[in-house]
Amino acid sequence: MRAAVTLVLVATLRSLVASGRGPWLIHAHEADLVLILWLACKFLRRARFLPDVNLALRYAAHRQGGCLEVAPGMRLYEEPSLRVDGPDLLDQEVIRMVPEGVGSLVDLGCGTGAVVNHFFARGLRTLGVDISRLALSKVQGRTVVADVAAVPVEERFDVVVLSRVLEHLDALTFRGCLREAGRLASRYIIVASPLRERLSLGQTRCVWCGRLFHASNHLRRVDPGAAARALAPAFQWKELRTVGRTVRHYPAVLWMLRTTVLGIWPRDIARPCPFCGSVQAVHAEREYHALSSAIDRQALRWRRRRVRATHFVLLLERKV
Repeated sequence: MRAAVTLVLVATLRSLVASGRGPWLIHAHEADLVLILWLACKFLRRARFLPDVNLALRYAAHRQGGCLEVAPGMRLYEEPSLRVDGPDLLDQEVIRMVPEGVGSLVDLGCGTGAVVNHFFARGLRTLGVDISRLALSKVQGRTVVADVAAVPVEERFDVVVLSRVLEHLDALTFRGCLREAGRLASRYIIVASPLRERLSLGQTRCVWCGRLFHASNHLRRVDPGAAARALAPAFQWKELRTVGRTVRHYPAVLWMLRTTVLGIWPRDIARPCPFCGSVQAVHAEREYHALSSAIDRQALRWRRRRVRATHFVLLLERKV
């Protein structure tokens, strides 16, 4: 019975590809096909038909020496090999978004200080807030080691910057961070985050413990409208810009086939797993490169023609 179901699924996919109507049917019935693939995946895994690809990746990574054990709980900006890069496209857009005539700025979750260092060099009164002491050691000017949801500072600043921070926060810390931003800001708040991010496409599976996590440690999707509503009525929408190269969505069906069914997860990261603390092997997917590349090439043909920028920068102004 299980073999028959498998043959039927394979025959159906082959017939769709051969008929040339596969892309149209995928777009028209994407939700139904995702449900069918999910049910088929559960059926096949219960039947132990699929090999343990994750175990094979773990063995390959061990042979190549690509996995390193680190202290559990280590996060981004706490790695010994931390580098300080200059402002990227998003940082430059945040810098351009800061209005003229401001005299002070605080960056909540500043990291290594790409934004706050720029304004410190221009003579502004700056403050960098981050939970990582190693990251703050790269920041120029005044710094405070603190959680963004509980900043031990009473003074106010003309501009509060929230760049690449809100998407990393859980619900409780998210609300606390916005509350602290509203308390510290006397004139403006700048929010910079990924635009219409699909969190599922950023997931990977740890090669050691097997648990899923986001490759960039993102916990939520941040929308400009939701951020503005969360800070209303004290702050009002002033300006919105988008930045980054245009991208196209990866079809959900092919992504599920690549990851959940075949077990081929992206491994091109060297960041620790938030659950077991293991650094992922950079080249652990080498043995499955041909298969994953074939699926990626098919995704380029099926990919929706909906282009968008990768990040947004939102400027909010306090109401008088």
